[in-house]
Amino acid sequence: MAITVTVPHKIGLSASTPTYNNVFNVVLDASYPTGGELLGLQARIGAGKTIASVICQGIVTSSGDPDLRGYQYNYTTDKIMGVLADGTAEVANTEDLSTVTVKVIVTSY
Repeated sequence: MAITVTVPHKIGLSASTPTYNNVFNVVLDASYPTGGELLGLQARIGAGKTIASVICQGIVTSSGDPDLRGYQYNYTTDKIMGVLADGTAEVANTEDLSTVTVKVIVTSY
C-alpha cells in the first residue's frame, strides 16, 4: 500500500518571493517500511528549487490530536520516517500508521 499526499494550500508560491513554503498532508499507510516512506519532495516542490528545511508534525487523522510518535524527513533518502515518542528508535517495520496524517512544511528557494 502507498502513502497519499495532498496539498491543502500553497503559501508564497509566486515569482516575486525569494523563498517558497509548501504544505503537504501525508497520510501514511497500514504497513510502515523500515527506513521510511518515499516522499519525492523535489518533484512535489518543483524542479530547480533547493530544499532549505522540512518540518514534520504527526496528527491523529480522526481527532486532530498530535500523534505521540515523532516524524522527520531524511534528506539523503528523501523519506519521511517515524520515530518512537522517546526518539530512541524508528517505529517498527509493518506498523499500522494509516490513522496518522503528517503535515510536512517545506521551505525552499
